[in-house]
Amino acid sequence: MKVLFVSRDITHHLVPFFKCLLNHYGNDNCIFAVTEHFEMRDKMGFPQYDGKWIFRVSKHSQEEYRSLWDKSDIIITRLWNEYSLVKTSLEKGKIVFYASERWFKPPVGIKRLFLPSYLKILFDFKRLSKHSNFFYLAMGYYAGCDFSRVGLCKGKTFNFGYFTPEYEFTHPIEPSNMKKLIWVGNMLDWKRTIDILVAYKDLSERYNISLKIIGEGDERKTLEEYVKKNNLSNVSFENFLPNENVKKELENADIYIMPSNGYEGWGAVVNEAMQTKCAVVSSKEIGSARSMIIDGENGLLYHSGNINELKQSISKLLNDNELLNSIQEAGYRTITQVWSAQEAARRFDIVVNCILEQKSIIHFKDGPLKLIF
Repeated sequence: MKVLFVSRDITHHLVPFFKCLLNHYGNDNCIFAVTEHFEMRDKMGFPQYDGKWIFRVSKHSQEEYRSLWDKSDIIITRLWNEYSLVKTSLEKGKIVFYASERWFKPPVGIKRLFLPSYLKILFDFKRLSKHSNFFYLAMGYYAGCDFSRVGLCKGKTFNFGYFTPEYEFTHPIEPSNMKKLIWVGNMLDWKRTIDILVAYKDLSERYNISLKIIGEGDERKTLEEYVKKNNLSNVSFENFLPNENVKKELENADIYIMPSNGYEGWGAVVNEAMQTKCAVVSSKEIGSARSMIIDGENGLLYHSGNINELKQSISKLLNDNELLNSIQEAGYRTITQVWSAQEAARRFDIVVNCILEQKSIIHFKDGPLKLIF
């Protein structure tokens, strides 16, 4: 069984799942095809990859690239503009999974369909989704909602997402009376990092807390000016760090806050926070949070932009150490037992076998490869 994974880029949130496929199907039977390179990811501290399992697509390797599609039995593609290759593969009896974050992110949303180019894509996918061997891996709950909204892949849409490499804890965390809050990411306005500072301004008057903000971007100056103007204490900024360093920072923190609006497709740092036993307070509009978090059990959810809800959620954890510890442990179990790359690959193989044997697809009750629409 030969597997082809196609993506515009290659990141540490895609590689863990693919490497589990390598382990299962064999090193000679799996190829990760990359069509572009994003220098911004290098700057953000993401690891670089090299190996025989990577095929870098260029204008000089198009024929070989098409040959990979032809030789593969199972194809997972994150590209929306490969209609011809997907159609031909399906006609040859191959199994094709299309994987993507949500199509109709705000603020434009479904109005994108007023553009002829998007409307054409929709009609292309309407034709593909009628094929019995075409399936959708929705990278976030809202991605599945978008497909369902326009009638694509009914009964063939699976919950999916990004996965984190395994992590070994570096050292026991020393108990501290000061609770540490943290945020990590690219500082863009729709990330709503300013909401954390607004909430922190009030909370810091009532609780012994600190806040670390890691990242760079257009909003950095605005955030620093807010801290200075309001004379906020115990707030620190750091530039982008290598991913392993980010995980150490998360391990040493108590609460990770994810305030992004619906423009955030998945938000893999939520995985990383839960994996390092850092309790997550996240907006409901984020794909990863809506897919993985049960409010009050393995994280806390609130509506993006609602500062009062954000403060209430953080306060719950600051007021109740037992709840904080419970959510940290539950989040860790979620990532290591349900939303792990190993478990996703295991379930993927089960689904593939059901398709090959023309059996009813097994319904997982939660997590990756759960049939959601």
